[in-house]
Amino acid sequence: LAEALKRAPEGQHFASEPLPDCFAQLQREFGDRPNVHLSNCALADETGTTTFVHVVTNPAFSGLRPRRYFRGELESTETTQEITVPVARLDEVIPPEVKIAWIKIDVEGGEQQVLAGATGLLKRDRPYVVLEHGLGAADCYGTTPEMIWDLFTECTLAVSTLERWLRGEEALDREGFSRAFYSGEYYFLAYPVPIWQVLDRQVATLHQQLATLEQQYALERQVSARLQQEIVAMASSKFWKARELWFQLKKKLKGS
Repeated sequence: LAEALKRAPEGQHFASEPLPDCFAQLQREFGDRPNVHLSNCALADETGTTTFVHVVTNPAFSGLRPRRYFRGELESTETTQEITVPVARLDEVIPPEVKIAWIKIDVEGGEQQVLAGATGLLKRDRPYVVLEHGLGAADCYGTTPEMIWDLFTECTLAVSTLERWLRGEEALDREGFSRAFYSGEYYFLAYPVPIWQVLDRQVATLHQQLATLEQQYALERQVSARLQQEIVAMASSKFWKARELWFQLKKKLKGS
């Protein structure tokens, strides 16, 4: 938030923080600024109250659900505490008349829920969105990279890694985004591009999905043909004929 204020001192800045102690710190540091709007709540795709996992020994890992915890590259065991916090949708937190140019999301795996609660804003303002989305966190919510890519595409935003975008390289397609996620990348950028580019990527993705379905269909036809051959071979075998004769005999014996 301090860096955002430095870069855009005249802009309107919104920040949400569910942990009471961390929110109190934000109020102490930024509460007197008229262009800073603070909310003591979690962000998701619902409104009301919810349980929140406070990671007491490492608060930065706190989130709506437990996740895998790390210290450096080693997985760690942390002390957690469930608390109840307000929860809101970003579409409701930010007034519709305020145009949003940039969003930063770091919610330890709950990014799909935050984005689902902000689709109105994303479609209306098409902001730049910097987000963390990685293994050990998002997968604990049942979120896949394909779900994130599809949501951004629906909002006419392209997705890339920060490095690719800074190098001026083209955005990631659905398969490329998935590969980056599962290879350990977790820092991404969604950004506005001409609508035709978004449509081109959607068409390319549909072609890939169609090609995959055609391959699956061809494989199923091969399996079906092989099974048919095996059935024909069984039916013509001596064992199969003997089996049929035995069942016919049993049927006659029961009838007599």
